Amino acid sequence: MATDDENAKDKPDKQLTFLFDTAEGYRVVAANGIWGGLTVRGDFQFDFIVDYTTPPDQVVNDISGGDLTVEQSRFPPDRTVTRMRQVGVLLSISNAESVARFILEKVKTVKEAAKKAEAAKKEKDGSTSVTH
Repeated sequence: MATDDENAKDKPDKQLTFLFDTAEGYRVVAANGIWGGLTVRGDFQFDFIVDYTTPPDQVVNDISGGDLTVEQSRFPPDRTVTRMRQVGVLLSISNAESVARFILEKVKTVKEAAKKAEAAKKEKDGSTSVTH
C-alpha cells in the first residue's frame, strides 16, 4: 500500500485547464504535401499544399477488337503541375519539434493499431504466419 509521501509525489503541484474554442475562420483543408523551411529570423515556415495537373481538354482512347484500351500518361509532357498552397504555418523551432513529435506519436499509434488488427484478422482466418 502506498504511503502518503508516495501519493504526494504522484500529484502535481498545480493544474492547468485548457478550454477549446474555434476561430471564426477555422477550416479543414486537404493536403497531399508540404513545402517550406527556415525563415531569415530562424522560425520554421511551411505551407500545406495540394499538387495537381489541369485536366486535358479531351482524351482519346483506342478501341481494338471491341476492347477499350486505356493507356494514357497521367502527366503528359505538355502539362505542368500546379502546387496550390492551402494554408501556411509559422512556428518556432521548439514548437516545430513539438508538432513533429506529436505527429510521429499519432502515426506510431495508428500503425500499431493496424498491425494488431491485421494479426487479429490472420488469427481469425487461421493463419499464423507473420510477414514483415
